[in-house]
Amino acid sequence: MNTAIYFLIGYFLLMLLIGLWATRRASASEEDFLLAGRSLGPAVTALRLQSSSMSGYMFQGAGSLG
Repeated sequence: MNTAIYFLIGYFLLMLLIGLWATRRASASEEDFLLAGRSLGPAVTALRLQSSSMSGYMFQGAGSLG
């Protein structure tokens, strides 16, 4: 088999293991998931808000720019 296929299978297995690990660590509450358990500070929250809004502006403005 090709080396790339082995690499791809290994990558998928690694992603599956990370997903299973994260699922076990996750809390049961939807609010904890959406708000990160209220453990993020105001600086991270402000950066997240700004990046989300700029992403939307760039997505809408890229069509008219083209």
